[in-house]
Amino acid sequence: MSKRNDNRPGYKKTKVGWIPKERGVGRLKDVCGKPVSGYSLKGGNRPAKQGEHGVLKLSCIQNGRFVPTENKFVKGNGVTKLRTPVRKGTLLVSRSNTDELVGAVCFVDRDFPYIYLSDLIWEVSGFNDSDPNFRWLTYLLCSDYYRAQIVARANGTSGSMKKITKPSFLGLSIPLPLVSEQKKIAEILSTWDTAIEQTRKLIDAKHRLKKALM
Repeated sequence: MSKRNDNRPGYKKTKVGWIPKERGVGRLKDVCGKPVSGYSLKGGNRPAKQGEHGVLKLSCIQNGRFVPTENKFVKGNGVTKLRTPVRKGTLLVSRSNTDELVGAVCFVDRDFPYIYLSDLIWEVSGFNDSDPNFRWLTYLLCSDYYRAQIVARANGTSGSMKKITKPSFLGLSIPLPLVSEQKKIAEILSTWDTAIEQTRKLIDAKHRLKKALM
């Protein structure tokens, strides 16, 4: 965590660093329910089309963003085995992946009734609709500090794949600002993300135009 608030008046030292005195510290398990996973199927070599069913791939979680098209089309009897559709307002977690990506998270901003979790992806939800703000929690868990904490808690004998357990993930200590503060922080960071994404699209469009004219 940043050291800019060390010994600053109005701040206190905690296990997650220096935070405002009025803020508390808790664990993920204090504000999140038990993670729920899905069922993995072989699936097809393409994503599901509209009205079809699909099961998520690990690549659906990209830098805090949910990419629903990263799924495998499921047909026939396989559809009856799907059990956990992607729901609005939840956090998705990659419970098994490489060192760099194990425990990666993203926020889901709408329902996807035909897209389902695999057994390698958890859904995490709160105990109620407002605590915590899951957009804020996504930004927190994507920070360098928490990425390092999550990777350190992962284990596995494979040289390429690591796993994190539910107790290890839910045992993470986190600061607990007021929900109103969480929402404001998430709004500011989301605005920046939108601006960055729009800039990226403009640059890509410029490159395509330049290539077409050459």
